[in-house]
Amino acid sequence: MLGALIDFISNKTKYKSSFEDYHRLISKDAKGEFNIDRQKFEENLNRDPRILDHYTPNPFASLIVNSIGKMPKNVLDPCCGLANILYCLSNTTGANLTGIEINKGISSIAKYLVPDSNIINADFFQFYSETKYDLIVGTLPSGPRINLNGKKRKIEEAFLMRAIELLEDDGEAFFIASYDFLSNSNDDTKEGIIPHLKSVTTLPKLENSNTNLRKYLIHLTKSEIDNISFGSVQHLHDLKPTLNENLLVTIPKSQLEDRLLPEYYISRQSDKYEFLKEFETKSLTDFAKIIRGAYIKKEEKKSKGKFLILKPSEINDNKITVTENSSFLNIIEDPNNLKAVAQPGDILISTFFNQAKIYVVKEDDPSVLVSNNLVILRSAESEYLQVYLNTEEGKRIFNLQAGDLSTGSVIPNLSISSLKRIQIPVLPLDNLNRLGDKSIELADQNELEELRAKIQFYKGELAKKNKKLAENRGLRELLENRDKKIDEILEGLQNTNEKLDTTNEKLNIIIQKIQVLQDDFTKIKNTSREDEEKILRMLSSLDRRMKSVLDEKRETIEEYEELTKRWLIYWDELHPSSKQFLPLAEYLYDELSSLQDADFSPFILQYCRTLENEILFKLFHHYHNEGLLNQNTKELTAYDIKNGTKAMKFAQHVRRDNCKYPLGDMHWILNLLKPTGSTYENSPLLQHFMAFLSKYFEEELTSREFLDQVKRIQQDFRNKAAHVSTLDLKSADECRALLRKSLSRFFELRN
Repeated sequence: MLGALIDFISNKTKYKSSFEDYHRLISKDAKGEFNIDRQKFEENLNRDPRILDHYTPNPFASLIVNSIGKMPKNVLDPCCGLANILYCLSNTTGANLTGIEINKGISSIAKYLVPDSNIINADFFQFYSETKYDLIVGTLPSGPRINLNGKKRKIEEAFLMRAIELLEDDGEAFFIASYDFLSNSNDDTKEGIIPHLKSVTTLPKLENSNTNLRKYLIHLTKSEIDNISFGSVQHLHDLKPTLNENLLVTIPKSQLEDRLLPEYYISRQSDKYEFLKEFETKSLTDFAKIIRGAYIKKEEKKSKGKFLILKPSEINDNKITVTENSSFLNIIEDPNNLKAVAQPGDILISTFFNQAKIYVVKEDDPSVLVSNNLVILRSAESEYLQVYLNTEEGKRIFNLQAGDLSTGSVIPNLSISSLKRIQIPVLPLDNLNRLGDKSIELADQNELEELRAKIQFYKGELAKKNKKLAENRGLRELLENRDKKIDEILEGLQNTNEKLDTTNEKLNIIIQKIQVLQDDFTKIKNTSREDEEKILRMLSSLDRRMKSVLDEKRETIEEYEELTKRWLIYWDELHPSSKQFLPLAEYLYDELSSLQDADFSPFILQYCRTLENEILFKLFHHYHNEGLLNQNTKELTAYDIKNGTKAMKFAQHVRRDNCKYPLGDMHWILNLLKPTGSTYENSPLLQHFMAFLSKYFEEELTSREFLDQVKRIQQDFRNKAAHVSTLDLKSADECRALLRKSLSRFFELRN
């Protein structure tokens, strides 16, 4: 049909720029005031660039028409534009054709070009018909959310759900959709649309297109289907006549993730993901916590300061480089941004612009605040991950998955939810971190020999597998790298004339670790940071320095577990992290007692974090995960945020679903739960939180007695651990007695 489209109509009337002019011009032709030259109309209309936004290209219209399951009787295009799909149908079927177009000028053109169709100038959501349609077609509009059945929805979702309602029981629908709609399928899409989806196919870009963004053809049926098919056509000359001929992959809908992009599922089914079948893999989150970088407003950034606001472009040649365009902060005022301060051992991953940057933070790096274009992989036990991502194949396989998981039509972006899906090939070792540099450097000769024998064995096993697998090469590269590292260490041991007893050597290393930990704490205490910042860094140092102690003194730590169980009858109810914190703290207490002029701050911090951890997970995390389920958090928090009440910070945490609460913040929130207080009386959030708390705890949890204990633990011990002065044995004993009492009381108050 539309080989072209308008410019001039008669010798007396010239084309004007608005669609209203089209409408008036066609109306004059209908009244006989003058005659439109149809050939010139069609030839020149195509030269109007605005028309392309209302026109379905001929190859795509033909693909839809060729793919119809059965000859339809009633056809609807709810966003018909120039009605090109209806025009193609009018040449192949005698069906009743109805098109709806909200733009008055465009609907006039469509009526003129496709006179055999019933073109209605109306809003689809104001269109009511008793007729059910066995075929519905169209190009989905994009724009703001609209209200459908009392709920705000994406306009694409609303169109599709309304179309499904209007289909006959055996009816089908074909729609052309955008990348943005398919790249993020939310709960509404999953509940209302996905059950009816039959296929999604990537359409090729057209040479004369006014956009580089791809379009997709989605096929739906009134009946619900268990499986979904995907196709992808990259070039127009590869486009097959019917939709089924272009489909490549079919999967159960139970395997769908939070996107409907064909490229993703086709890639996941390709040979490059064979390692998921051939090798054991673990999720990225099994190795490290994923932390989002901080967003810093432009007006807050400085040309100089204590913290470099690190961008991906400042990571080059495995080092951090400061340029004239670098930005800084002097003080981190938002406590939520403290977790984005880089720590040695953190793995940084870029998420924007396909920059594929992977960097491990070093001890001698400058103080860095990681920007929102990066994420942090943080764990005290991520040595294997560091080694794996330090291999060329490891990086390549990581970036391969990251590329497939990225979304964004203009700027590809890797979200945290997508990062969680990345799989890391692993070897069947009891402790993968034994392959890390630090673990190898701390191992004795017998342990190194044993580890090398295992590496040689797995190298042989890998040689038997398919040599074409990239993951095979990646693990082989990792093993070769570790083999070389062990050889270097063994060579150094063999060349040493002194043959120290293995047990004494390990003991010295542990003593050194404790002393280094003391040095770390002294340095951190002498910085000008806020207490919470210092505590964050001290806990990080504690985890990092004590990791090897946990490995080397496993039996000893288990003995301290038994000692802890004697005074804490609620041991089995502890959070898994707390079951590590308490025994290690007791071990630190004894080790520090053997040192002269020891600072017991490490013990006190480790002990205090147990109570903090229990309140956090058993109350606040539980509230976020269960209490706020199906709640409108924007409405729930509106009063406190709007009025800047004492509960505003709590409200901000709830609205952002930020579950990170330090002990002081949790004490502050619990202290606000006084029925007689004006803040509580006017705060829907505090009242809702108190109602949730009452289901799982007794009222005494908010009593003055218990809260005073928590306050003293926070102020007299936890916070003082960040001060320059040392905490002696007497302070440690007082802290231990009070915390044991408070922790036991916390469990007693649970319903």
